[in-house]
Amino acid sequence: MLVAFGGLPGTGTTTIARDLARRCKATFLRIDTIEYALWAAGAVTGDMGPAGYVVAYALAEANLRPGQTVVADSVNPVSRTRNAWRSAAASAGAPLPQLIIDTAPTPPADAVSAIMAAMARMGSPPR
Repeated sequence: MLVAFGGLPGTGTTTIARDLARRCKATFLRIDTIEYALWAAGAVTGDMGPAGYVVAYALAEANLRPGQTVVADSVNPVSRTRNAWRSAAASAGAPLPQLIIDTAPTPPADAVSAIMAAMARMGSPPR
């Protein structure tokens, strides 16, 4: 299962996504971390463009294929990025609940519990 989070900075997506990944023993992919690594390696100079997202899609698919749950954290601002997450999940034969967080309506711990319950209902019980 690929759980793709999206939300503006400061809305709690990273906190919730990281906690969910830890509790489910899932692979955690954070676009900011990937983009920083690309910049630090000198692989991208100037505008980052879609480079960090493209790397994340490939990493997600590679981890989904052997059955690993993947939690992705990004701004995920446009339909193109949301469709690319769908494509990565579909290519690996994995379900994809996408969560767009506009505000932090519930404490992160409550949100993670609710998400884990939804994942279990989808047939991917948390580990």
